[in-house]
Amino acid sequence: MSDSQPKKEIPPAEKALLIELISSLQEKDSLRQLKKLHQEGYDTEELLTYCMEGVRRVGVGFEKGEYYISALIMAGEIMRQSAEYLNSFLPTVRSAKELGHILLGTIKGDIHDLGKNILKDMLICNGFKVTDLGVDVPPQTFVEKALELEPDFVAISCLLTNCLGNLAEAVEMVRKAKPEAKDLIIVGGNCLDELINDHVKADRWFTDAALAVQFCKDALESKKG
Repeated sequence: MSDSQPKKEIPPAEKALLIELISSLQEKDSLRQLKKLHQEGYDTEELLTYCMEGVRRVGVGFEKGEYYISALIMAGEIMRQSAEYLNSFLPTVRSAKELGHILLGTIKGDIHDLGKNILKDMLICNGFKVTDLGVDVPPQTFVEKALELEPDFVAISCLLTNCLGNLAEAVEMVRKAKPEAKDLIIVGGNCLDELINDHVKADRWFTDAALAVQFCKDALESKKG
C-alpha cells in the first residue's frame, strides 16, 4: 500500500474479533484472523497494535487472578508468531531509522524470560533496536553495556521478590554511571508496584509490556520535540 493512499479502516467487528481471539488464547483462530485481515489490505502496524492489545488483556487478567502463568506463555507465543508474520511486511527502511535503542535483560538471580521476550517482540515490531542481555544479568553488566552502547533506555525485568535487592542495586549503579540521563531506567515484572518502586527507584515501572512500549515511544518523541 502506498504512503499516499489512505489506510483502509478495519471494521470494528473484525478488530474486536482479533483482539478477543488473542485474549482468549485461540492460537490458530487468532493467527488465521490476523492473516485474513492483512491479506484484505488492512494496515500492518495497526494490526500489530491490536495484537498487542489482545496480549495486554491477558496480562491484566493474570494480574486479577483470572489467568495462570500458562496463559502468559501462550499469549507470548501468539504474539511471537503474529510479530514474525507482520514483521516481514514492515518497511525495510525502518531498520535504518529505528525509533530508539533499548538495552534489555532480566536481573541477576532471576531466569524468567517470558515478560522480557514479550516486551522485546513488541519493541522490535514498533521499530526499536533491542540489545537483549538475556537472563541472570549482574548489575555491573547493565552498567558496562549502558556505557558502551549508549541506549535510550535500560529495561530490567524482575519477577522474583527475592531479586529486588539486585534490581535496586542495578538501578542505582546505572544511574550513578549516567547521572545526566532522564527517564532512562525502566523496570518491569508482576512483583512490582508503586511501593516497591519507591525502594527500587527506577524512572518508570510497568507490569504491562504494551504500556512500556508506548512510554518509550512517547518519551522519545518528547525528547526529539
